[in-house]
Amino acid sequence: MFGPAADGWSGASSEGRREALSVSVEEFAADEQSFLSVLVERLAASLGTEFPRVIASPWIFAKLAPGASADTCAFTRGTCIFLPAALLRRFQDVASHPEGLAAALSLVAHEKIHVLQRLSPESFHRLYEDGWGCRRVRTVEWGDARSWFDFKHLPNPDALDSWVAPSREDGGWTLTVPILAGRHQPNWLTGLLDSLFPPSMLPLSFSLIEVELEGDIARVRTDGRGLPVFRSTKEAKATDESPESLPALAMDHPHEVAAGLFGGLVSAGEDGFVEPGATLFQEWCRAHLG
Repeated sequence: MFGPAADGWSGASSEGRREALSVSVEEFAADEQSFLSVLVERLAASLGTEFPRVIASPWIFAKLAPGASADTCAFTRGTCIFLPAALLRRFQDVASHPEGLAAALSLVAHEKIHVLQRLSPESFHRLYEDGWGCRRVRTVEWGDARSWFDFKHLPNPDALDSWVAPSREDGGWTLTVPILAGRHQPNWLTGLLDSLFPPSMLPLSFSLIEVELEGDIARVRTDGRGLPVFRSTKEAKATDESPESLPALAMDHPHEVAAGLFGGLVSAGEDGFVEPGATLFQEWCRAHLG
C-alpha cells in the first residue's frame, strides 16, 4: 500500500521544540512505488524463507513531504512505515552501489521490525527481559531534572514506553534518553551513505543516565544542579554474549536495538550478525519470526 497512511499522525509533542515529530504526507511518484516494491521483493528473497513472519505481514508505506518538520528520519506509526522524501530520493540515487542498496534494504527491514513490535509486543518484551536483562518501567520520575528533560527530550515514535538496562559498571540501572543536540549529529544510516552521497544529518543525540528502581518506578539520579547523573556511553558497549548483556547497539531503547540488529541481517551479508551479543538475538528471531 502506498500513499498517505490511513491513520495519519500529527505527532505527540506538547512543547514547541518537539514539533520535529509532526507529519505531513504526500503521494508517492510511480518510480518511488517501483523502487519500494523492488526493496520488498529483495527482502522477501533474502529473508522470506528464514523469517516468513517479517515478509508476510502487510507492507504499508507513506512519504513524508519535503519541508515537513519530521522529514529527517524514518519511523513507523501503527503498521505504516513513514519515509522522508529526501531520504527516499537519496536511496534511489545510490541504489546502483551495493552499499547504498544494502542501506536501503537495512532501513526497510529495521522499520518493519518496529511494526512487528506493535503487533507482537509480548514476544519482544520477553527478549528484552529474559535475554537482555532489561526492565520495563511504568513511570520515570525526573525530580530536579524535569526542566532539563522537558527542554531536551525528543520523543521517539517507535519507542514511547520506558525501559531501563542493567549497568555493567556497578550493577545499577541506566535509562537512555533521545535528546535534541546542540548541533546536527550523524546516525548509523547516514554514516553508511555519506561516502556515496552528500550527508544528511539528524538533530539527535543520546544521553545515558543513572536511575534507581523502586518496583516499576525509575527515579532519575540528579547532581544537585538540576541535571541528571550521566553515565559514559562507552559502558553501553557489550564485550560478551552472556544472556544479561545487551548487544553493542545498546545505547538506545531495546526496540531500536532489536530493529538495528535485524537490519544488520541485510547489510552483514554472508557473515550474518556482526554485533557482539547478537547470537542470542539471532536465535530469538528464528524462534519468533520464523
